[in-house]
Amino acid sequence: MATIGIICAMWSEAKPLLSWHPHPDIYEKDQLSWIQMDWEGHQIVIVVSKIGKKNACEATRLLVENHMPTFIVNFGTAGAISPDVNIGDVVVASATAEYTQPPPDSSLLSVADQVLSVAKQVDGIITGPIVSADQNIESEELKQNLFAHYQAICGDWESAVIMRVCKEYKILAVAFRVISDFGNENLVTDFKQYHRRVLANGAILLSQYLRLWNAMS
Repeated sequence: MATIGIICAMWSEAKPLLSWHPHPDIYEKDQLSWIQMDWEGHQIVIVVSKIGKKNACEATRLLVENHMPTFIVNFGTAGAISPDVNIGDVVVASATAEYTQPPPDSSLLSVADQVLSVAKQVDGIITGPIVSADQNIESEELKQNLFAHYQAICGDWESAVIMRVCKEYKILAVAFRVISDFGNENLVTDFKQYHRRVLANGAILLSQYLRLWNAMS
């Protein structure tokens, strides 16, 4: 049975995925929360990494070394950067960048073609660059700079480092993010109001994505 790994920074991001199994196995290990379940012929292993680049990096390595997944998903929320996206939109990264790092580390890291080809077959998924840093996007100036430099669709804290670590291990991965705010001074208010609803819808699209991924793998 092949293993699919899923990394969420927060419990609120992992919670919608619990509906995939009536009795998921939830436990604590290495000071992290883990969830395991059988799902449509695969073993799903979810780790709640906690917020931030360092935590995401460590959780990804633990997931790979302890469970040897054949595919990894980073699932969670993101703030809008592109003016063309709205709260509730689901974005799959075509490339990622850790934008707090100086060049060349801040260049875009492309995602495997097969990851994108599946995303483009699921109605409701947008593809484009996602950028990450250990900070929220709360100013119009920062949004404009990130859009101009990367043509970024949205921004988060963890997806770029997770994708980088997966590439080091030669494991295919997808950054799968749901827009929960407009990346401005109303970020906290928007997140509190919308994140549970948009994550629930995102979990539905993620299940559709994974079914199609399994069929094509």
